[in-house]
Amino acid sequence: ARPGEYALRARAIFASIEAGANPELKRAAGNADDRLHAARAAEGEALSGCDEELDALEAAARAGPARALITLIKRYHARRMREASFIRERALLRALAPNGE
Repeated sequence: ARPGEYALRARAIFASIEAGANPELKRAAGNADDRLHAARAAEGEALSGCDEELDALEAAARAGPARALITLIKRYHARRMREASFIRERALLRALAPNGE
């Protein structure tokens, strides 16, 4: 998927997972999703296998049990923490104007 599409898809998947949560937690998660949009767009370009990770999260969310989904979510976030510098660098490069100004 294109980076913007990947970011929107990730947001939609996490929103569906959070659907039954407490309203305060849903609001906090939505705020975090808003702030993570640029990073998610960059990670879609910077990391390989992102679409497959989202496929696995979607499948686990639909199929259950919750333990499998929790494991995948932890793995998803751990990978991004390990690659944070690379994702941040890619996000900064994406923010530059096309002419470098």
